[in-house]
Amino acid sequence: MQRFEILILEEALADIEEVFDYIAYELKSPDTAIDYRFGLLEKINSLKSKAGMFAPSSREFLKLRYGSEVYTINYKKMVIVYNIDGNTAVIRRVMAGGLIL
Repeated sequence: MQRFEILILEEALADIEEVFDYIAYELKSPDTAIDYRFGLLEKINSLKSKAGMFAPSSREFLKLRYGSEVYTINYKKMVIVYNIDGNTAVIRRVMAGGLIL
């Protein structure tokens, strides 16, 4: 089984913090925000062993923006968007699943 390094780009880190802030401050649920951020990061870390197990996304929106070899994995209502570069899973964005139609 191939092992992957994980590289989280600044945009993806900002996405995670935006979700955290929304849950913590707008929804006034800081404990839930902490749990949600932990869950997202745990899901991202799971790609170390399974980034290459999925087929590339067929979503045109994603392919146009991130290339034909773009992959996604879900965490609750969020979608983690990544590319594979050699043995590195490059996390590009973390966005609401409803944005990827």
